[in-house]
Amino acid sequence: MLHLVILAAATAVGVPGPGLASLALALLVPVPLGAVLVVGSAAVAIRQRPGSGPTDAESIFLREVAAELRAGATLRTATVAAAERAHELDLVGWARHARAGLPMAQLAGPLGRRLPISGRAATAAVEFLTVSGAAAAEVFTRLAAQTDEAIELHRERAVASAQARLSAIVVAAAPLVVLLWLAARGALSQLLATGAGRFVLGAGMGLELAGIAVSMLMLRRSAR
Repeated sequence: MLHLVILAAATAVGVPGPGLASLALALLVPVPLGAVLVVGSAAVAIRQRPGSGPTDAESIFLREVAAELRAGATLRTATVAAAERAHELDLVGWARHARAGLPMAQLAGPLGRRLPISGRAATAAVEFLTVSGAAAAEVFTRLAAQTDEAIELHRERAVASAQARLSAIVVAAAPLVVLLWLAARGALSQLLATGAGRFVLGAGMGLELAGIAVSMLMLRRSAR
């Protein structure tokens, strides 16, 4: 039962497949678990590192569309020109379809799916501007400003959660220090020699993984 709990906790925190296989082998076969803990905790710590997050490419694209519109371009030519310069957004294929003459209303959805932050709003804007005479440049300028605000909020959340990420890494690393200390003194082999010792060590691993799982869950919720 304890083995199932430990494996379930490892799965919950996102330990990769090879790490899960090594953990299962270590639980079934009486081998030193220190190396398994090192690999598992290191994998979790790496997964805890924040990604690069959203870049300014999306808001730059929207501002370039607005600039093209102010210069007198149509909605189609403005979006195509900006898309061909937005290499980070992978809009070259979309621009090719737009140049081929597909209806802009049909292209609005595919464009929005390539804009992770303002996608829905951009889709609605293109669909609306296709059939209306609204000030298109102002619409895209507002979309760019809203995108900038969303990116800034994401960065502020990343800074605010930095302490929590550090705490999660400490939770993962602290038991390893104890294990290394026990191994250096020769006490780890004595601990593994008895059923009670293996139970205590397994319970400790389960608690460590549970602590990491809770930390990761809190970080994911704070990022929403």
